[in-house]
Amino acid sequence: RAGGASGERAASAAMSRSRSPAGGGDLDRRLARLRRDIEDFADRNKLDDKVARILQNMHPNDVMTVMKVNFPDACRNPNGFIVSYIRKVENEAGRPRDYRWDGRSWSE
Repeated sequence: RAGGASGERAASAAMSRSRSPAGGGDLDRRLARLRRDIEDFADRNKLDDKVARILQNMHPNDVMTVMKVNFPDACRNPNGFIVSYIRKVENEAGRPRDYRWDGRSWSE
């Protein structure tokens, strides 16, 4: 046999690497889902594109916290409310002003 067992093992190892979280596939799926969730949140709450972009650049943990907020009953300015809440969440998380998530690290 030309490839033998070692060739089969190499092919198997290559396949398992491509499915591992470090292979990028899992990160890509998580990122795509996060982006969809942010778009849905922005649409549902009639947020401006600028506010949606701010959410897209935030750390995922902070975004999840922001998206759980309950809007006041008579919220006249949802954009201002969310931007204010974003700043509060980022401040409590110890993020520097104008923090932009690197798009890779999901841990703190």
